[in-house]
Amino acid sequence: MSLLLALAACTQPNATPAPLTLPDLDGACVSDPELFTDVTAEVTAVPTVLRVRWAASEPVAARVIYAEDDAAAVLSTPDGATSAEAETLLLGLHPDRPVTLRVAAEIDGVQRCSDALQVRTGALPSDLPATNVVVDDTEREVRGWHAVAVIKEQARYATILDADGQFVWAYPVRDLFRATLSRDGTAMLANGPAQSWDTSGDIYRIPLDGGEPTLLSATGIHTDFVELPDGTIASLGWSVREFADGTRRLLGDTIVELRPDGTSSTVFDLFDHVTPDLSAEYDPVVVGGNATDVEDWSHVNSIAYDEASDAYFVTGTYNHSVLRVDRATGNLSWTLTDDPLTSDWEMRSSERELQMPHSVQLVDDDTLLVFNRGEFGDGASPTPCAFVSELDLDATAGAATPRGHYSSDACVTVPFLGQARRIDRHNTVVNWTSAGRITQVDRWEDTVLQIDLGLGTAFGSGEWVESLY
Repeated sequence: MSLLLALAACTQPNATPAPLTLPDLDGACVSDPELFTDVTAEVTAVPTVLRVRWAASEPVAARVIYAEDDAAAVLSTPDGATSAEAETLLLGLHPDRPVTLRVAAEIDGVQRCSDALQVRTGALPSDLPATNVVVDDTEREVRGWHAVAVIKEQARYATILDADGQFVWAYPVRDLFRATLSRDGTAMLANGPAQSWDTSGDIYRIPLDGGEPTLLSATGIHTDFVELPDGTIASLGWSVREFADGTRRLLGDTIVELRPDGTSSTVFDLFDHVTPDLSAEYDPVVVGGNATDVEDWSHVNSIAYDEASDAYFVTGTYNHSVLRVDRATGNLSWTLTDDPLTSDWEMRSSERELQMPHSVQLVDDDTLLVFNRGEFGDGASPTPCAFVSELDLDATAGAATPRGHYSSDACVTVPFLGQARRIDRHNTVVNWTSAGRITQVDRWEDTVLQIDLGLGTAFGSGEWVESLY
């Protein structure tokens, strides 16, 4: 699928005296123009990202410290490789702001810096929505960055928002549902889902400077993906099988692994492990606005990966379930539902804990965090309120017991997607996606931060990250 290439690059003059004096690093920062020579900075194709280059009179491991004004937080890149010439990207900057920077290195216990340099960032796309941010408790808030898809009727963007809910990075990608920072921190990953089971879908790897993306493609990949430690992308996929002597065709879900070398393979197919209930009727699959003769059976909608157990976790609408898949064998390890007839666990709760789940996270060895869209009715039923459930898994007893349950003070309806992620020992980020809202709640399930988009704009799925480097 093609990208909407609409971001203009521009370069600002390099050397103007900087009015901002940056704080020292680990003590006094000694200005050493003889050590750092030929320091330059320019705007990249994503205008809030600056490329800084420098030469040094001797090989040093240097980094860049930078800020937008005296009141702004001072940011820093990691130390680079020891060399006499180097470059790095500055991330996390706001559009159309003057930025003052210095290159710094520690030599014999002394921080040495280049002279200050100032450059101005450019503008992000003008149709990005406005954000309304409310911080209820700064002491309990965990500050970080949101790498997330933004969905508008006429355009979709892979974006990064800072801890204050302001856009600091954006790149247009057609049809995406998910965007996230790559594990190595050099690119944004975004998907262009297939439009049907027999057409191709794409995973874009977009350099943070807005350079030409690289693509991984496979037939039928859709909705959600996750990056593995070796750079492999695991995506949900589709497959179609015939039943009842070919009179019924059902759409099921798979897990497809797309490797960095461009090869791909299906490692799991739900049809191989679960037999569809043919006494039930399923909605027809709609392609291009037209109903087909294929029935939407399993409707798996999210995928997560746990490195410690080398297992995938997916959520399915077909029986309100969480599934654990062993990656090495492709076997379905277990199914968790509220229904004792379909669950491998006893759900010890008097309430429904899994209702149209749409994200799952294995928080630790025996705790699951699940976002639920709630039980949608037939049109006459009340609109459901989405909620997050936290479940303790006791493998010895074979039981799942609710530990926590969070829903917004005001009922939030989430017709598509939805996501919850634990970001530290206590705080959880809840992405209400189609409602255009992200909240951070603390261990007492109190809201400490809320980001709302403008009317008519939704979030896709994404991830909270502690650092952009």
